[in-house]
Amino acid sequence: MLTVGLAAGCDEKPPSWATGGGARTSTPAAAAAPATVNGVAIGAAELALAMATAARAESPHGGGSGVTPDRGRVLAGLIDQELAAQRAVALGLDADPAFKDELAKLDAQLASVRRQRLAALFDKDLAARAVVAPAAVQTFYDQHVDEIRTRVHVWQILFRDRAKATAAAAELAGGATFEAVAQRVLNAPPGTTPWDVGYLAWNQLPPAWSTTLPGMAVGATSGVIDGPGGRFWIVRVIDRQRDDEQTLERARPAIELRLGDEAAQVARAQALTELRKAARIDLAPAR
Repeated sequence: MLTVGLAAGCDEKPPSWATGGGARTSTPAAAAAPATVNGVAIGAAELALAMATAARAESPHGGGSGVTPDRGRVLAGLIDQELAAQRAVALGLDADPAFKDELAKLDAQLASVRRQRLAALFDKDLAARAVVAPAAVQTFYDQHVDEIRTRVHVWQILFRDRAKATAAAAELAGGATFEAVAQRVLNAPPGTTPWDVGYLAWNQLPPAWSTTLPGMAVGATSGVIDGPGGRFWIVRVIDRQRDDEQTLERARPAIELRLGDEAAQVARAQALTELRKAARIDLAPAR
């Protein structure tokens, strides 16, 4: 692969270096890249993205024309862009405030994606390592058998604002009907009942309800239930049904999933505690 010193004209047939011909450098990084421009690699992923963009551009609806764009012409366009970009840096144009601001935002997005994806892989690894002993499943079933063998018919109102949830709870305490408050809060069209979630099994109930719902009588309405992620609920128990088919063996997969999640959460908290102890964390003054 030749290092390019001159721009290629995209209106002419691409030269051999743009279609994969010609000599190649011996460095591994350059050998893996479709082209290098003054030592800067144009990677295969960049070329693939440009090819996909070109395919969409050739479609009148922007959905792809079904025709594969000419690889050499697309690569020549990338080389021209890189040459122009390098020249812009030489002229000091990379100091443009709007460019720097846009680049900083893109860098922040990339850093965020990297952090989130790697943290998710870490959590997945912890979950894979969590081992649930058969005895633990048996113990959980014995301790929660009544809950596991009960399906609960629930109405719910979900809020994203504590003040609104508190105001709705006050309305209900003052005698307003659950349906009237739910229809207003959820902005439900007439004739619809989006607050009615039907009968739920034990493992379909949000964990945040676990300390409130089991003790509620049929017909009772809860106060505001705090949940993770800035969520708040008010729930009403409409009915309870016995489900004796929920034997230990039938419930085992759901119990193993629940216990595995709990074990992974404990392992994650312990790991982060140790990582924080070993890490050097410097916090800048709040602005």
